[in-house]
Amino acid sequence: MKKKRFSVEQIVLVLKQAELGMRVADLIREVGILEQTFYRWKKHNDQGSSQGPKQ
Repeated sequence: MKKKRFSVEQIVLVLKQAELGMRVADLIREVGILEQTFYRWKKHNDQGSSQGPKQ
């Protein structure tokens, strides 16, 4: 099976929906990703925002 790729914009949109209160279980089912993938995206996003802008 071919691996589905998501753009940065799509990933940010998924994470934003979770922040706004959409249940993770519903969100991952709708998007078609594993729970592990969602939390990996969230971890990378949280690490990136805490480091500030790249120079």
